[in-house]
Amino acid sequence: MATVTELRNILQRSHFAQDDTNLKVYAVIAKPDGTGASFTKSSLVSSLESMPGVMTVAYQGDVESRRFGAQASGQILLFDQTGKKIFNGGITTERGHEGESSGGEVLSNYISGQKATLKTAPVFGCSLESSH
Repeated sequence: MATVTELRNILQRSHFAQDDTNLKVYAVIAKPDGTGASFTKSSLVSSLESMPGVMTVAYQGDVESRRFGAQASGQILLFDQTGKKIFNGGITTERGHEGESSGGEVLSNYISGQKATLKTAPVFGCSLESSH
């Protein structure tokens, strides 16, 4: 939940506009195999859905996380307008921590029109790898 709270704070501080045509924010919800529809009815998902301009996408299994190289919950992937990945990491400094972080600063700066200077930051979420 700390990542979701931090994302909300970053978007608010950066004055992210839901009609901003230069930036799209997608929250991708990975539903573990064997979970039902109730998985996407959690308070965490509701919080993401309530953020102006944030589009949530839910999928079953690990197809999307493998496609994008996402390995943990709370992982932020930032792509430029050409589709090049320019940041891959977390926006918290430790598990459950809310507040300023190097990854959060990268995201804030990028939304404000600055270059992403940091390429990675640690992620403190749960693994998205399914056990086969």
